[in-house]
Amino acid sequence: MVLSLFVYTFSAIILYLLGRNIALRETRYMATYHKASPFWSSEMILIIILFAFISGARYQVGQDHLTYLTNYLDMQKQGWTTRETFESGFTFLMKFFTNLDLHFFFFFAFLGCIQIFFFYYAFKKEKYLYPYLGLIIMLTPLFLTWMNGIRQTIVCCMFVFLVQFIKERKILQYFIGILIAATIHKSAYLLLPLYFIFWKDFYFKNKYFNILTVVFCTILGASPTWSHLIQNTQSLFALLGYDYYKENIDTIMEDTREMSWGPVRILLYLTNLCIIWYYPKVRERFSHHKMLDLYFTLFFIGTSLYNLLVETGIIFTRPLMYFTMFTYVMMAYTLYALSTYRTKKNFIFFFCISFLYVYLMLAKLYTTNVQFSTSYYKFYFLEDSIY
Repeated sequence: MVLSLFVYTFSAIILYLLGRNIALRETRYMATYHKASPFWSSEMILIIILFAFISGARYQVGQDHLTYLTNYLDMQKQGWTTRETFESGFTFLMKFFTNLDLHFFFFFAFLGCIQIFFFYYAFKKEKYLYPYLGLIIMLTPLFLTWMNGIRQTIVCCMFVFLVQFIKERKILQYFIGILIAATIHKSAYLLLPLYFIFWKDFYFKNKYFNILTVVFCTILGASPTWSHLIQNTQSLFALLGYDYYKENIDTIMEDTREMSWGPVRILLYLTNLCIIWYYPKVRERFSHHKMLDLYFTLFFIGTSLYNLLVETGIIFTRPLMYFTMFTYVMMAYTLYALSTYRTKKNFIFFFCISFLYVYLMLAKLYTTNVQFSTSYYKFYFLEDSIY
C-alpha cells in the first residue's frame, strides 16, 4: 500500500509541476508573440516518459494486464497467440515489438505513450489545463481505467482528440481517424455515426433538469428489470470486440450486478453532480470556447447512461467509456474555471472530492490481498515470480 501511495502521489505531483511550467510558458509566449507555444517541449517529453515508465513497469495493475502480458510473451516465444480476436493494428504493434525481441516493458510503455499523447495533444490550445490533467490522470479512476481494457482506452484517448473534427465539420479527418482506431479496437466503429449526431450545436442547459435526469437514471438503473437486456444484446458482443465478456457473461453478471454505494462510488457520483451544478459558471468563464458544450454533452450522456446501466454489468458500461471519458475533461475545465473566481470555496470543495478517489480506494482495499489486487501498484522487477 505504501508503494501505491508513493507512486500515485509522486507521479501526480510531478505531472502537475511539469504541466504548470508548460502553462506558465504559454502565458508568457502569448504575451510576447501573440500565439500559442509549441506542443513539444522538454516538459512534455518528460511527461510522456514518466507516464510511459509507470505504464511499462507495472505488474498486475489493471484487470486485463496479465492477459495482455501472457499474449505478448506467447507472441515472443512462438510467433502467435491463442487469442485470435485481436485487431490487425494491435497485432501489428505486438509483432513489431516481439520481432525486435524487446522486453514487455517497452510494449506497455509504448501503449502508455499513445494514451497520454492523444489526451494532452487534444488540449494543445488549452495548455492552462495541463496542471490539472496531470492530477486527474493519477488521482482519479482514470489511470486504472487506462491500464484496464488497454485497446479500448487507447481508442478513447484518440477519440478525445478526434472529437474536434466533429465541431470543425471535417468529416474526412474524423472518419480516417476512427477507421485507424478501429484497427486497435472494433468498438471504434460505434463512433462513426456520432459525427452526424453531434455536428450541430446543442447542450442540455437547465442544471436542475440535468441533475434530476442523472438521479432518475440512477433510481431506474437499480431496478432488476434491466437484466433482461442481456438476452437481447448478446449477439452484439462479438461484433463490438467484447467476445471475452460474452463468453464469461455469468461470472461478470455475478460480480457486477450489485454495485455497493460505498465511499468511492459516492465520491464519484458527487463529482459528476458537481460538474453539472457548476457548468453554468464554467460556461460563463469559457464563453468563447468552441468545444466546451460538446464536451459537456458527451459527459452528460455518459453519466446518465452509466448510472442507468451500471448494475447490469460491465458488458454494457464498457461501450459507454467513450462518453464517460469526458468526465475527466470536464473535471479539468471545472477546476480551472473555479480557480479563477475570487471566492475559492467552491474550488477547494471540488478539488477535494475530485482527488480523494485513490486514497479512499487504497484504504478500502487495505484489508484485501495485495498480491491479487489489480489496483495496488506493483513494479514487475520487484515481483518474486515473473514470466
